[in-house]
Amino acid sequence: MPVPADHIRAVFDSYLAAHPDQADYLKPAVELLTADDDPTARDNPVGHVTASAIVQHEGRFLAVEHKKYSGLRLQPGGHIEAGKDRTLYGAAVRELAEETGVRDVKPVDTVPIHIGVHRLVNIAGERDHIHVDFRFGFTTIASKLRHDAAETDGAAWMDPADIENASFRAGADALLAALEHQAAAFDADVDAAHRGPGIPMGVYLILRDAAGRLLVGLRSDKVGVSPEMWAVPCGSREFDESAHDALVREAQEELGITVKGLRHVATADVLNSYGPTTAMYFTADSFDGEIGNREPELCRELAWVEPGAPLPVPFVEHVESILNLVAACGTPGYTAIGWPNTTATAGAR
Repeated sequence: MPVPADHIRAVFDSYLAAHPDQADYLKPAVELLTADDDPTARDNPVGHVTASAIVQHEGRFLAVEHKKYSGLRLQPGGHIEAGKDRTLYGAAVRELAEETGVRDVKPVDTVPIHIGVHRLVNIAGERDHIHVDFRFGFTTIASKLRHDAAETDGAAWMDPADIENASFRAGADALLAALEHQAAAFDADVDAAHRGPGIPMGVYLILRDAAGRLLVGLRSDKVGVSPEMWAVPCGSREFDESAHDALVREAQEELGITVKGLRHVATADVLNSYGPTTAMYFTADSFDGEIGNREPELCRELAWVEPGAPLPVPFVEHVESILNLVAACGTPGYTAIGWPNTTATAGAR
């Protein structure tokens, strides 16, 4: 099922209302989005919608060299994939992970920072058409890259002055403006009151059924951390409860089940683009009740992953690291992830 046209139009209308000065520039997008044809379909005679990620790391921007466009250096992004993408933001996050391997990102917001309209001409095997590209802004502390050799010739961090493509530069400028606005609006006291004292702690449930399938969920764009990414069921500990009790509560609230025989298998000491956090992982011997998605505003869907099957993309990176360690050694104990000069190290008790 493709990303709904109503969702695309709502995101576009919201962007246009916030940027009325771009109305003339975005007229081709209006024509595409008001037509009867599916705006995500590649055979749409007018063109189609795409999604991309403008990512900044220490003042530099992430770029990939596209084979299709003769090595042109652009931001990571691509077509909307029916069956994979539920939202435009989710499509941008997926494309970012697939093309560069970057999953540890912090979004400026889950609404686009820029919409680019460009005409593609003289592309082998394709009619001339337009792309309406919804760009989403991110920052990251991760610098290591990989690239999808099937689609790109490489990925690299670029200084702003080296960005030659005007459309890419417009997206980079939009991200810089959004970050400046965010910094100006930041209130340290309000932020501290929201986060509470100390380092945040999350609790994570590694739940398998009798066939060994793993339960995972797709986080919605309403969650504050890692929106539109897959993970195991999880939540935050309240100040008046233990990690064990927090996970019992979260399982009841999110899944409608009562977990039994919880066993601590790992504690992840994580540093990622959201800052430091502690994540405690538990397995469960059994549960009572029927599993269901009880908080659809926070979780788009639940799914079971067959033993040995790949995890859905994009999957939260530190969660995948812990799942791999648990599969390898059962109870990895203390694990440091993302801290300088460390890999996903485990084994301290």
